[in-house]
Amino acid sequence: MIRGFSKSPTPSESLSVYNYMVQFGVPVDHFTYPFVLTTCARLGEVRLGRRFHCEVVRNDFDSDLFVVNALMQFYGSCGCFRDACQVFDESPVRDVVT
Repeated sequence: MIRGFSKSPTPSESLSVYNYMVQFGVPVDHFTYPFVLTTCARLGEVRLGRRFHCEVVRNDFDSDLFVVNALMQFYGSCGCFRDACQVFDESPVRDVVT
């Protein structure tokens, strides 16, 4: 649902689903954060995206290739190129997309 809403005309609904999951103790995984970050980028929510970046690090998903690429996409889409470069430089995993 988070993925679907993140690409819909109402992307903020994906954040509502995320908050609902967290509130009811549903664990997030490495599939969750890329789409939440996509929503933040679409909404221009840099502060909220940074908060999710902190959660990524806290939950040990900062070495997941899919999540790292999503973080770089988020920061690049928001014009935060220094942050995108920092994610790239600090990432232990890279591929052609990175």
